[in-house]
Amino acid sequence: MHGLALEVPTDSTAQYATTPSFAKRSPSRPHLAILNLWTPAHIGTAGNELADAAAKEATTLLPHPSTFVSLTTTRRLVHLQVLSEWEAAWKRSKTGRALRQIDKSPPSLNPIPLYSSLTVARKTSSIISQLRTGPSHLHASRFKSGFIASSACDACGAAYETRAHFLLECPSWEPLRRPLHSVAKDAGLFGPLHVSPLLCEPKLLRAIAGFVEATGRFS
Repeated sequence: MHGLALEVPTDSTAQYATTPSFAKRSPSRPHLAILNLWTPAHIGTAGNELADAAAKEATTLLPHPSTFVSLTTTRRLVHLQVLSEWEAAWKRSKTGRALRQIDKSPPSLNPIPLYSSLTVARKTSSIISQLRTGPSHLHASRFKSGFIASSACDACGAAYETRAHFLLECPSWEPLRRPLHSVAKDAGLFGPLHVSPLLCEPKLLRAIAGFVEATGRFS
């Protein structure tokens, strides 16, 4: 087919328009006549605007009780409902505060992807998980639970050895934080380090594992 010429009407109120046939028709099929029809979008046409609004509204309606619903659809709806209720319950929960401070999303049903890039000892992965969720072997946490008599940091003497102190503030570990700064820049994170990306950004988890092991704090 050759020589197709299209003329699109500029009048948005036109319902349809015909355009010229092909300039050259196939010699073997002279009886065929091809017309190109143009129809406007719903924008600007009152009837079509109403029909479009009604179609969108219909997608929000619940199906009639007698309507057949497949098992696959039922499972999907139940799954979405359970996830919605779980997320709402997580936001209202009084537990998990330490994790919500650094990660606003509810805990994953499959936490493995967070650590899938780590090729470190199980103990180190466990320590990182504890740092994320709050209860850990840091003195501030153990003192709060009544296991030890002091919350002070043994490495520098600060009054509270918190998660932020260990990861960001303790001067005894400052030389070991240089790789963290380097990896953070490579990941597009510039400026001061923060607890949230250190424990939630997959690109930094390997560096955090190295930092935890290098300090020997949990040995």
